[in-house]
Amino acid sequence: MLVRQRWIAFLVLYHLVLAVTLLLHWGRPAQMPDWAGMMFAFALPTVQLTWGATVGLILGPARRVRRWYWMALLFSPLPLWFVSIATMLAHHFIGTSLAVTILIIGLAVILLETVVGLFAGIGFHTKSLLN
Repeated sequence: MLVRQRWIAFLVLYHLVLAVTLLLHWGRPAQMPDWAGMMFAFALPTVQLTWGATVGLILGPARRVRRWYWMALLFSPLPLWFVSIATMLAHHFIGTSLAVTILIIGLAVILLETVVGLFAGIGFHTKSLLN
């Protein structure tokens, strides 16, 4: 039980630091320090997976808490922002068909990251209860 609580605390702290960092440096990329840029670059591909795992780890597989699984979507705007920029650039420079393809692939990746993270967290929650 203690291991699960440590993981929850670590993951929640990671997302809190990430959110504060992004809010403080949003729209000012020239003034962003190196550590914040590295955190931003690392967060883009991993934030949905780790946040989904955090929600799954906290809530677990119980039916009575399934209505709270929507919280796994709270960090969705960060990767969606990246996908929207990639889609706009592709539409502007290459064409509509590639932009739509990038949009579909980006949305599918975000959906898969959320679901896999949620199920991984639920699995870890269940294993920690059994041990």
